[in-house]
Amino acid sequence: MVARPGTVTKPASGSLVPITTYLEHALRLTDRTQTEIAKELGYMRPNIVTMWKTGATPVPLNKVEKLAELLGADPKFLMRVVLKSYYPELLDFLSRGFGEPISDNEQEILEFIRQRSNNSDPRLDEDMKTVLETAFAS
Repeated sequence: MVARPGTVTKPASGSLVPITTYLEHALRLTDRTQTEIAKELGYMRPNIVTMWKTGATPVPLNKVEKLAELLGADPKFLMRVVLKSYYPELLDFLSRGFGEPISDNEQEILEFIRQRSNNSDPRLDEDMKTVLETAFAS
């Protein structure tokens, strides 16, 4: 089964996982082979995916969007994982300058909160934290 777009995010964790962990997880969830992924990204040999998965070479930034599509992942989320893994200072700089990027899934949750709260800008107090912690408990 190929994961539906946006369904591959990350294994359970409190922060972004390294790209190696993320790829290991995402590759288990897709029916695509590493050979198919490599070929669709323009590589002749599938070992490039193994090299990314083991951390031997970085995922090129210009391949992130297509790789996300092939894995059924959100491209903005995957870009955050790649930047955090290889270029954390660049991610910090971009986040300070342009704001923290959010995935389509996170955007959908935010829109739901806005709708349910009648756009009242609810505070994140202790009661709300408890509700959200319960909702996101693994």
